[in-house]
Amino acid sequence: ALAAKTATAQDSNPGSARSVTLGVWGGKDLEMHVTPQGATLEFDCAQGTISETLSLDEAGKFQAKGTFQTEAGPVMRNRSGHGVDVVYSGSVKGDSMQLEFTLGDSNNPPEKFTLARGQSGRLRKCK
Repeated sequence: ALAAKTATAQDSNPGSARSVTLGVWGGKDLEMHVTPQGATLEFDCAQGTISETLSLDEAGKFQAKGTFQTEAGPVMRNRSGHGVDVVYSGSVKGDSMQLEFTLGDSNNPPEKFTLARGQSGRLRKCK
C-alpha cells in the first residue's frame, strides 16, 4: 500500500507536460537562466541560447534546439554572430540538472555539466 501511495504522489498530474523550473541554474563553468521561451546560457568563454520551452518527459528528460557561440579569439568579418546550431539535452531530478551538448560532428564527445537550481554559475570569463 505504501508503494502505491508514493507512486500516486509522484504522478499527481499524469496528463500534463512538465517544464524545467524557471530561474537560474548554475554549476562549474556554466550559468543558465531558464525562461518560459527557453534559456540563455553563460559559459566561461562562450554563450548559448535555447529557443524553445524546456519540456520534461515522464523520466525528467528534455531535448531542445539552440545555439552555442565562443567569446574568445578573433571573429572573421563575414561570419555570423549567431554561433552554431546545437541540440541541448539533459535531465532534471529535484534541484539537480545534467546538461550536455555536442559541438561539430557526432564523433566529438559531448560537453557535460551538472547544475543546481537557484545557484549562480562558477565562471572564469575569458578576457
